[in-house]
Amino acid sequence: MARTATPCPATPPHEVDLRVGQNLRSARNMRGLTQKALGEAVGLTLQQIQKYENGSNRINVSRLHQFSEVLKVPVSHFFSGPAADLSPRSAEPAPGAGAPGGLRFSAEDFELLTLFKTLSPRLKRRMICLVEEMAEPRG
Repeated sequence: MARTATPCPATPPHEVDLRVGQNLRSARNMRGLTQKALGEAVGLTLQQIQKYENGSNRINVSRLHQFSEVLKVPVSHFFSGPAADLSPRSAEPAPGAGAPGGLRFSAEDFELLTLFKTLSPRLKRRMICLVEEMAEPRG
């Protein structure tokens, strides 16, 4: 009598994998790239990018680094958001959880910081003054 394999139920993606996939998608969209174009840039198929974005496949660190370079976002961008709070509780904030005081940073914040780093010190000072003038008064 032949034995038939019992199908294993699919394991649902971990919340962190879902968050990383969502952030990959948002960074890709922010850069105006299709899944196919991103896949070609890193040597993957459109289907593999889809699996990463929907969280069904985990992204290894070297691949995250590749995405970071192509999409011009820091690796920490992929961990930003609610899923970052799933790390073990400690005195250290979770990666991408934001700065002390509860600040959280969006993909646009990271993009602005990345571009800001390329400016000369003189232009940085001028940009700070401009943003201070544009910012709503506090208090």
